[in-house]
Amino acid sequence: MENSREEIIEFIRDQMKGVVGPAVVNISGGKDCYVVAKLCVEALGKENVIGLAQPDGFQIDLEDARFICNSLGINYDIIDIGEAVHYVWLASHWSYQIPKGMDERECELVERNIPPRVRMIVAYYIAQCLHGRVVNTSNLSETYIGWTTKWGDNVGDFAPIKHLTATEVIQLGREMGLDERILSKAPADGLCGTSDEEQFGFTYAKLDSHIRNPNPIVDTSDVKPWKFKIEEMHERSRHKRVMPPTVKTILEDGDKNVTR
Repeated sequence: MENSREEIIEFIRDQMKGVVGPAVVNISGGKDCYVVAKLCVEALGKENVIGLAQPDGFQIDLEDARFICNSLGINYDIIDIGEAVHYVWLASHWSYQIPKGMDERECELVERNIPPRVRMIVAYYIAQCLHGRVVNTSNLSETYIGWTTKWGDNVGDFAPIKHLTATEVIQLGREMGLDERILSKAPADGLCGTSDEEQFGFTYAKLDSHIRNPNPIVDTSDVKPWKFKIEEMHERSRHKRVMPPTVKTILEDGDKNVTR
């Protein structure tokens, strides 16, 4: 973890080279943004990092977001995006009658993607005004199974921990002496009242083990159901991990791009 820490710090400095403004980090109150913000502080100095807490009305762990920013000594703003999220939903609902033909779960999933996209709009607006850069806080585990919102929390100008699993992010946080309460808090999207693990039906420990030790499936009768689910989610979310195909890439790559 010490080697990884130094590599990431140098990576952040390299990405911010020549940038006159700050690194802008969306602060949700969880371990990923905590670790990323700390790394940015070590790389750039606390005066060059800005935190954004963007509750959609009520946010159960807003105080954790405050704690992260205050403990790191960074400037931060709390911007309630509730009205903006409601306006997007309302405009889409009345203009296109989106819910027609969709079941309740589909409607819920569509609506859950609005806040992360609004947060990214706000982050980029502020970063551009300050001539800074938006820092992505996604880890490898959630990226692998698509547990992110496309063009929402899965984007940024650079991604310091996207190569680390959730388990490794916690280890790195401990290496840096960060507060254990935040690091060990059960990951949740803050929208549906349940943890991530409850929603996708397997633990991060199993997911991270599968990512780092992907045993090839030879005899399907001997494979645990959760492994199938992980790979199913991985394949289904492939479109979130690639840039939009173009005519040129399709011509160069053939059918590989068509299947994305």
